[in-house]
Amino acid sequence: MKRILLSLFTAVVAIPAMAQLDRSVRPEPGPAREPEIAEFEEFELDNGIQLIVVENHKLPRVSMQVSLDIDPIYEGDKAGMISLTGDLLSEGTVNRTKEQLDEEVDFMGARLSTYSSGAFVSGLSKYDESLMGILSDVIMNPRFSEEAFEKLKQQNLSGLKANANDPGALMSDLWSGRIYGLDHAYGEILTEEKVENITLEDCKNYYNTYFKPNIAYIVIVGDIDPDDAEEMVEKYFGDWEMGEVPTHDVSVPEVPAATYVALLDRPASVQSEIRIGNRVVLPVGSEDLEAVRLANMILGGGSLGRLYLNIREDKSFTYGAYSSIGTNEHVSTFVASGAVRNEVTDSAIVEFLYEINRIRTELVSEKELQDAKNYLAGSFGRSLESAQTVANFGLNIKRYGLDEDYYNDYLQRLDAVTAEDVRAAAQKYFLAENLTIAIVGKASEIAPTLDKFGEVQRFDRFGMPAAATVAVPEGMTADDVMEKFYESIGGMEAVKAVENYTVTAEASIQGMTITLTETWMAPDMYKQESMSPMGGQELIVNGDDVRVMSGGQEVPITPEQAEESKADASIFEFEDHSAVKKVLQPNLVEVNGQQAYAVEFHDGDDVTTHYFSAETGYRIRSSSLAMDQTGQEVVRDVDYSNFTSVNGITMPQSIMAPLGPMVVEFKVTNMEINSENIDASMF
Repeated sequence: MKRILLSLFTAVVAIPAMAQLDRSVRPEPGPAREPEIAEFEEFELDNGIQLIVVENHKLPRVSMQVSLDIDPIYEGDKAGMISLTGDLLSEGTVNRTKEQLDEEVDFMGARLSTYSSGAFVSGLSKYDESLMGILSDVIMNPRFSEEAFEKLKQQNLSGLKANANDPGALMSDLWSGRIYGLDHAYGEILTEEKVENITLEDCKNYYNTYFKPNIAYIVIVGDIDPDDAEEMVEKYFGDWEMGEVPTHDVSVPEVPAATYVALLDRPASVQSEIRIGNRVVLPVGSEDLEAVRLANMILGGGSLGRLYLNIREDKSFTYGAYSSIGTNEHVSTFVASGAVRNEVTDSAIVEFLYEINRIRTELVSEKELQDAKNYLAGSFGRSLESAQTVANFGLNIKRYGLDEDYYNDYLQRLDAVTAEDVRAAAQKYFLAENLTIAIVGKASEIAPTLDKFGEVQRFDRFGMPAAATVAVPEGMTADDVMEKFYESIGGMEAVKAVENYTVTAEASIQGMTITLTETWMAPDMYKQESMSPMGGQELIVNGDDVRVMSGGQEVPITPEQAEESKADASIFEFEDHSAVKKVLQPNLVEVNGQQAYAVEFHDGDDVTTHYFSAETGYRIRSSSLAMDQTGQEVVRDVDYSNFTSVNGITMPQSIMAPLGPMVVEFKVTNMEINSENIDASMF
């Protein structure tokens, strides 16, 4: 009843208001309001530390951050060393072991993070001095233990293996390498070989060279008195000794002479990752900043941007198409991006280029301009609710030499931008004739239509020019590939003699060990067991009988799930593939640095592509389609390596496989073939 009365009251009140207003006339926007930006205080210590304090007593919390003003550094054959050094800072200090450090942070309910140019800690303000003590300890007294170094190094190597075929990671490397160059601090690509080159001494040298107070900014935000903050910083950081810090020139790479296509072949892809753009020089404080941000907002800054409305809403080519432009004191990028189905890759690129050209040549509408201004002004206003924003403003003013009223005047500058200013900014920063069109996708399907956009250059996953496409030998068939495969693992006679098989493998995820055991017995018995600190599960298949056990209890499954489990309850090496429809792709493809035959296995509408090394015959990858948590179709890759013979059968000892949203490496710890310990009672 209350809701009905309220609706009636609203309608009655609205009637006279509607009678007094002409809704056909857009009201004139009022003058841009003055933002209310909290004040910050600045101090400088004798050793050169610049201290910025934002006092805010709304909540009993405080955050503290040390940021070092270090130029970008090209690392060469030891790429990854700087990042690894930053991670090492939180692995213990001279005064605290890793365990003690974690216990102190957890006791206070605090948060600590470290990185290559500083550290951050936050927590309740009643612990402010303890927090400052931890911050100074990790910055000034890192332990740099060999054990922690090796652990983090292996984590980095595992991450590289996991991302070796991830389309997003491949695109990130392709894009940075093409825009900046492989010999640029922003463009060099991390590889396993480079990480292997890193030594603990390298990390110590980086720390000793660059961690100096005279290039340090300390930002403190929250429930703390500025004078108390200064006194605390003096107490904990006052003894930090100054030193000379090297500077590095960061070059601005040339843009390409003409728009071209950089293509990285990912044979299993069902959609193409696309990035289109160019490098830009747009430092914080640039006089063009408001105009170019409005241009980007209108082009592709969100779901109301032209790219989204055109490529998603109108054409249905993708789930999203966006653009962005970065600010950086050296060099950054403008980029428009999206992931589209293979069959519409060229059509999507046409629309991307159309929208980029349109905003460069046509004036944006009054509504588009005002909507974009409203959005940016609203975002700015909401950001002021955070004291951390004010601290960042203060840090930018200090680091980049901005006028003290730079942020106070932001809304006036934004409001003053005209449609002509937007077009001029787009013409300056969105380079229609000098674009890089980077694509990660299935070259055999998308490459034939790409040359209309410019020269097509192919690259491998390390950013180097890809080897020329090699056709499979004339007359070779999928059955020939399979014959070579069976020969490589021991021969068909040995394979047919296998009556049972069991393998146990382990993977480590965020410090937890997961154990997976597969057991198979001819003709149709299969068992999969998984164990982790969270508990265990079993899948058991015995002919038509399918059971799933969890915590000792049987879990109900649908008939469809039972059929899927039966279909998967086999070991590829011991299956009879003679009756399966197989299609050999016409060209060799590169898989983890090896040339491989790609053979599609068709099971009704389902297709799995297996990749067999052209040199050894081993199966080194399997790719299949699956649905992710958002309902999008994604490719699931499983990679096989480190082959070893057991009882005359050669099997992989390392398996990179998807586990939820992650990719993890399972390492075989035990493998038995034709074991006396396996019998039907196990199933």
